Amino acid sequence: CFAPNPRNPKQLHPVDCDLVTESKSTSNLDSNQTSKFDIKLKCDASDTICKKVNISFQNASAIISSYLILDVPIVLNASFVSFCGSNPKCPESGILGLGAPTRWLLMQDDDSAQRLYPQALVKQFQLNKHLTYDQFDIFVSFNSDKSFWFQGDPPMRSDQYDFLYLMLHEIHHGLGFSSAWDTYYDYRILTPLPAIDPINGGGYGLYTKDPGNNDKIKFYELAFDKYMILLSNGTKTSTITNKINEFFIGGSKTLSDFYDDFPHSPQYRIARDMYQRATTAKTLGFLPQNTSNISQAVILETSFYPYRVGSSISHVDGVTYTNTSDFLMKAFATNGKTLAQIISIGGNYTLGPIGPKLKQVMETLGYKTSDNLNPYVPRIVENGTTSSFSGRTFKPWDLKFRMVLVIMIILFVYKS
Repeated sequence: CFAPNPRNPKQLHPVDCDLVTESKSTSNLDSNQTSKFDIKLKCDASDTICKKVNISFQNASAIISSYLILDVPIVLNASFVSFCGSNPKCPESGILGLGAPTRWLLMQDDDSAQRLYPQALVKQFQLNKHLTYDQFDIFVSFNSDKSFWFQGDPPMRSDQYDFLYLMLHEIHHGLGFSSAWDTYYDYRILTPLPAIDPINGGGYGLYTKDPGNNDKIKFYELAFDKYMILLSNGTKTSTITNKINEFFIGGSKTLSDFYDDFPHSPQYRIARDMYQRATTAKTLGFLPQNTSNISQAVILETSFYPYRVGSSISHVDGVTYTNTSDFLMKAFATNGKTLAQIISIGGNYTLGPIGPKLKQVMETLGYKTSDNLNPYVPRIVENGTTSSFSGRTFKPWDLKFRMVLVIMIILFVYKS
């Protein structure tokens, strides 16, 4: 397992992740509750603004709880704080907000692949045995230096953003709307998350700062990636992950080998092709469960060139879904319009800001809804079967370049 650093959520760090056994059901929700979220809020603004922020969080959690059947409460670590303090030109000055799972947990999927699942989703499976949970499921943080519009405020200015809109967007990233494909150490290629391989690697010290030259490595996907396809022919991107991971078959294929050999390998060319797809509009999609029809896929954001970390792939296509009911997960927020106005422009869909395709994505990941009462559930990775977590943890790999990994954090960047 691994988690973001709360002080700098762009950084991943290893966390203790032993298997634990529940003595009873983890569900303690009243089915009549309007909201199934437990919100812990830190706010450094005025009392008036903080009250509006709190009301918005309550409204967002009620909206999500109205379509997701949450059997276990989701604990939200929320903040509304200055990202820059007295330095208006700090690197974070353009960020409106961010959101992510507090922890990713390794699970066994039905296609024989092991993928990382967000804690909020894994808790809904109510497994008797599971990896250790963090006290929070999702963290979201919003920049109090920015100008937000809250329900009940005077008419919105053109430079303002609807706070509820942003909040719903970021919470859905925390629920698992995120891909592992990214530019981790070479801006010319795209791969899933490179990590110490817990299956064949023989372990490593929990407090080891960096992987050793003899450590085995592998590329890992997130839950979202199980359903990604090439829109040209329907090929699952997981098959491309498997092809890239063929680099590690045979020989030692340690970290040192990777440094020396991967740039000259056929797998490097495959990763370079994926970068080209990720920077060409309408090439990648998310194919919901129970369909093989490519036309039913959610078109993902691949129009940015060069590739934009935090924006590309892990959002829906902006051109396709602007002014539609599935606007919520675009890479850029819409300024100058309230959430109610945007919903109206999109056709006043029954679930308001939750479009039909977003609902399909969440159902496919494994969330229960009234239309998806028996969702897909992956298996735990047990000690002695595929990997051991006794005294170990799933450790992210930052490579020798000390690159900051940002796959677990999705940013709403201020559109200047």
